[in-house]
Amino acid sequence: MPLAGETIAITVALDKPAPEGGLAIALATSSDALSAPVQVVIPGASASARFEAYALRPTSRFTLRAAMGQTAKELVLRIGGLEVSEVVADPIGIDDGSQWIKLRNRSSLPIDLSGYDLKAGELDYGLVTVPLTGTLPAGGCAVIGGPLQS
Repeated sequence: MPLAGETIAITVALDKPAPEGGLAIALATSSDALSAPVQVVIPGASASARFEAYALRPTSRFTLRAAMGQTAKELVLRIGGLEVSEVVADPIGIDDGSQWIKLRNRSSLPIDLSGYDLKAGELDYGLVTVPLTGTLPAGGCAVIGGPLQS
């Protein structure tokens, strides 16, 4: 899995070589987390073309779609870099206000946390939602919660 701040090489391949004059393939992504060209041209007599995309920020799964006319293929991608590295969820004894989570930025870019939420629950992750704020520097960590913190 690529990390935010990395360049990703992607190859579009055909079942048979492109016709003389080449073949234009339209590209589209379902997320703004990836910067990619809107089109790649496979040269005539070639069966593939390679292009580069740039991972802008960590995200969950999204798709990159390559289409030509009515024919399309999708590639499911995920960009890493932001991870939960440690959790103290239920300490022994009186634990009110003692829970905490440590986030780590593994990428080479600062990460704006305003687009992320921490979620918790028992049957699903909808019981508690905490919107995040601030920026986590490249290679940095942040502890959220802790003694007497809400």
